[in-house]
Parts: sequence; C-alpha cells; structure tokens
Amino acid sequence: MFHHQKIFQTFLFILVIFFSLNLNALAGGLEVTLGTWYLKWEQNDNTDNPDIAVDIYHQFSIKNSFAKELALSGDLDKVRFGMNYIFTEKTEELEQTVSTAQKASRILGYLNINWGGFSTYARYIYAHTEGKSEAVDPKTLQTAFVKFSTDLHIGDLIFYPYFFLQKGINLGIGYRFLDYTLPQSLYILGAGQVTGRLVEPNMNWKAHFITCHIESYYEEDKELPLRFYGSLMGGYALKVEPTSESVEKAGYKEYLNGKLGYFYEWELGIIYFKKFSKRYFEGFYIKAGYRSSRYVLETEKDKDVYIYARAESKFSGPFFNLTFSF
Repeated sequence: MFHHQKIFQTFLFILVIFFSLNLNALAGGLEVTLGTWYLKWEQNDNTDNPDIAVDIYHQFSIKNSFAKELALSGDLDKVRFGMNYIFTEKTEELEQTVSTAQKASRILGYLNINWGGFSTYARYIYAHTEGKSEAVDPKTLQTAFVKFSTDLHIGDLIFYPYFFLQKGINLGIGYRFLDYTLPQSLYILGAGQVTGRLVEPNMNWKAHFITCHIESYYEEDKELPLRFYGSLMGGYALKVEPTSESVEKAGYKEYLNGKLGYFYEWELGIIYFKKFSKRYFEGFYIKAGYRSSRYVLETEKDKDVYIYARAESKFSGPFFNLTFSF
C-alpha cells in the first residue's frame, strides 16, 4: 500500500538527485509535471454468459474525482527515464449497489533507450484502490457493508523502429504482463445450469498480452507551438491465468481456466509549447485532452463443467498537465 507521505518523500529524493547532476550533461534536461485528471473509474464483474440468469456482482467506482498528478523525467545521452504518480483524495460517496473507492493511487516508472535503429520502452505501473462497499443480494435484497481493495501490476516492453518516426508517427509492437487482484464473483456451472455461487475476496488474474501502440510524433516547433496529438494502444491476451484460494481449497482448481483477455487505451488532446533561451530553464508546455482505458478478463465457458468469472475495468476522464523543462 502506498501512502502519500512516502510518495512525496520519494519524489523529493529523486528531485534532489536530478539537481545534483550536471544539468549540462542531461541531453533533454529535467522535466517536472504538475497536473490533474477528472477521473472516473469503474470495476465490475458482471457476467456475459446466457446460462447465468441472476448475477451476484461487485461494482466499484470513483466518479467525478479530481486526481492529482506529479511527474519527473529526464534525458541522459540516449536514455530517457521518469516517474509518475497519480492519486485521489478520500471520498465518502456511496451509491445504492455500487461500492465507492475512498482513495486510489497509481505510480509509474519508465525507461526509454534509443539504440540500434530502435527506441526500446520499458514501463512498470502499480495501482491500488481501497474503500467500502454496499453489497446487495439480488434475491433477498439484504445489504451488507464490506471493505475492499484492488491491486494492479503492469509491465510493458515495446519496440519502436526509427523508420516510422521519419514518417511523423510512433508505431511499436510489444508485450504486456498484467497481475490484478480484486474481489470477484464466481459461478459453478454444469450442463448449462448454475450449481453454485461464491465470492472470492482476493481473486487474482494474470495475463500475457501482445500489444501494438501508435501515436502522433511531435517536437517543439516555434513556428507551430500549438498542435493536436493522439495515442492508441491495444492488446490481446495470449494467456490468461485466474487463481482463487477458495476454489483451490474446495478442490475445483481444474475447472477454473482463463480464456479471453484484451485491453485498449487511448488519449486525444492538444499541446502548446513555449521555449526560452535561458541556460537552466528551457521553457514549458501544456497538455490538455481526454484519456480512456478498458480491460476485460474472462474464463472459459464452453465445457460441460466449469467455473465462470469475468472482470472489467474502465478508466476515463479529461486531464490538464503543465510541464516545466530545465
């Protein structure tokens, strides 16, 4: 679990390290970003199975919350590296059958190496949410309040050939590993009938994706300081591995198998550059736009006897960033 105090201490430490370097040795210098994201997050395990007539589902959400964003990045010769932290404040909003996260945070670190005709991009993301929920039994309409948390780990490795940069775009092919732990509803089915239901408080999904990323390539231009940009990334899972302690303890592990997984992320916006000829302050740029992402993970559902589960996660909302270049 990340705490705000520890995150700010980490950023302060990195900032001190950056400024202790010889700034002239930094090819692109240091960049510090402050921003906000009007965030909407939804997580649910609604079923997509005609054999399940009544769902027992969880749905978690953060709606209309101003997430804060802090970022540091820099260039050193052919290597670019950075760190990004996004977090929300606590909220007490609670909906009728929706659990609402009281706080959420995401931390991102990346390394970009330009060498041998390729730009190689490696990234790690950790996201955590926690809150309380009002769970409703659809048959009895009884309610109960429970605490919940989710943990998401993502690792990316993408290769961008220089050939496409010369055409004004950034096109890359890569691999993504996902590890997601969250509350999950499970259904035991046999001969097209639901024979049992259970709730796993810490269901774990692991998935391996082949990915493709395309984005518009932009550079600072005094003649054209304002321009539009776009980015789209998608992936299809080569392998999905769901794990449930409750299922394993009951001896039904062989009936819980992953089948489907995919995701997409996109961002559209405008960017404005303002350059200066100062030695230690190169200028600033502003980015404003809209970003969205969606993940879907599902188990197999085409056997005589199987355990079914489905998880869907969405992030979306407009954002505004201000970046200072040193």
